[in-house]
Amino acid sequence: MVAGNRAYNQVATFWYIGKANQVTGNGLTTASGAKVVICDLATSSLELRLSNSTTMSSTTTVDAVYGGHLYIKVGRFIESTTAYITSAGGTLRMEPNTYYYIPLGSANLAAADSIPIPRLSSAIHPQTQYYLNGGTIELAATGANSFQSLRGNLANPKNYKSVTFSGANTLGVNFKNLTSTVVIDSTLTITGDAIVDCIGGGLTTQSFTGPGGLVMSGTNSRIRFPKLNVAQPELTGENVDYSLTAGFVEFYGSSSTQQQKIRGNYDSPTKVVNYYNIEVNALSGNYEATPLGAGGNLNLNSSFVLQGTMNVNSPAVLRMDEFDFIYKHDLTALSTVNINAGAGLLYGSQYGITTVGLGGTGVDPTKGIANTLAGNIRTSARTFSTAASYGFVGNGGMSSGSALPTQVVGLYVYKNTAGDTVGLTNPVEVTSKLKFQNGIIKTNANLVNVSNSATTAIEGW
Repeated sequence: MVAGNRAYNQVATFWYIGKANQVTGNGLTTASGAKVVICDLATSSLELRLSNSTTMSSTTTVDAVYGGHLYIKVGRFIESTTAYITSAGGTLRMEPNTYYYIPLGSANLAAADSIPIPRLSSAIHPQTQYYLNGGTIELAATGANSFQSLRGNLANPKNYKSVTFSGANTLGVNFKNLTSTVVIDSTLTITGDAIVDCIGGGLTTQSFTGPGGLVMSGTNSRIRFPKLNVAQPELTGENVDYSLTAGFVEFYGSSSTQQQKIRGNYDSPTKVVNYYNIEVNALSGNYEATPLGAGGNLNLNSSFVLQGTMNVNSPAVLRMDEFDFIYKHDLTALSTVNINAGAGLLYGSQYGITTVGLGGTGVDPTKGIANTLAGNIRTSARTFSTAASYGFVGNGGMSSGSALPTQVVGLYVYKNTAGDTVGLTNPVEVTSKLKFQNGIIKTNANLVNVSNSATTAIEGW
């Protein structure tokens, strides 16, 4: 029929069915209204693509229960950067094994936060906002306009089933985020070159929570955590296991009196998190002595496995107490921890940082494979800069271990009780500060030389 000889009222139901991929066509116009759009294809692998942008209101003229809405019942609903659901008050409904692809992004964070994704907000009927019985929502923006903000959880439902961040972002230039707390039931996936920063409007710290698991597969994929005091990621992995086969987990933003925590295990019975790459950054180094446990910009919540590389970068400080261990993935995988120049390490294992020849367990303890490494850091390779600072923390006596450099910037003795001893396995030159809270250094033949002549170079708490 010639387009000029027909008209489609937008207060109607547009129901797309079929055994092949579909397009919405020009009968679905850009006009708003109480329209209902249903994607109900023959199989879950078929696609319905928007031919042009459209919008819908929450008014109940067509559907008295849900009002105007997008219902992805069977199949994959695909937007483009030029044809998409615009910001409006309609409701989103999704069933299991469905998919909603959203590639349109914004040029900056403020613009992205003003039109969070999914763009449907059900503003008129907040008691019937989203009905997500299943499905995956994918934020896939790439290029200069790749800011996208995932809409925080609404009153109904209280969670998303699965969310995927894909596309491409540039570190330090753009990213994807979440407007407020997001509960994930199944899987949070970060793939491609997507960068997800856990901040909301006004740069507030936010979290992904719930019983879902984190999956990362893109070589340059990254999730960034600025939140303090709560072990990140917060996802408990009860419904889906963690699977980190690539990418970066980054902690950043803490100050000299603030601490972040990294999750080491998940689910019940306990499973150990296998991280790939970890980056530890901070605004300033946290060498706080009191209260006990305060020191360290990043503190291990429990032991974990490292498959790739962990960089502790200046001025961040990593804290590992007596029973916090970083294991390598298996006997052959190369995993590396680097304490870089200007950074710090506070540690408390009785065997020190790393000690060779003690028959410790160097891999994931659930594998039950032993090698010849003991101490806090049991990875395949370790580098400890002479331009970094080191300290002894936790309960009980300990050795400094075979990896403490013979020259350090600062040396901190922060044991929990005054009688706890630290035995040096090699002499140490301290070029800036030697500081005591509790504990006794047993030098034997291995002397501590403070080469800084300032009167403040040696300090007691």
